Amino acid sequence: MTPLWQALGGLGALLLGGVLLGWPGVVLALAGVMAVLMARFLRLMRVLRLTAEGPTGVVGDAAALHARLRPGMALVDVLAQAGSAGEPVPEAAHTYRWRDAGGAVLILTFDARGRLSRIEPVSAS
Repeated sequence: MTPLWQALGGLGALLLGGVLLGWPGVVLALAGVMAVLMARFLRLMRVLRLTAEGPTGVVGDAAALHARLRPGMALVDVLAQAGSAGEPVPEAAHTYRWRDAGGAVLILTFDARGRLSRIEPVSAS
């Protein structure tokens, strides 16, 4: 869901709560919007904590990670799948590398919005 639709949904909940129940409805809708925002924030913090605990640029199985990834995925979703932060590739901007124990390498490129734009698997040699 795009941020525009999320904002419109929150605004719609506030308006609907105000029309149906008055000020208590606005407060109830605001509490619901805050609960959704808090759940998203807590998920982000959990993913970042788990990512920080893992070794940088190392993944259990690069082929399995490659199978789970799709172009357009958000960076936080990729980090949750990988379980570790990627190693930056110095030659390219927004490009990160993950390796597994077998020597397979997975190079991922993200766009400026933090969405996965390119997946490049490099097999073990």
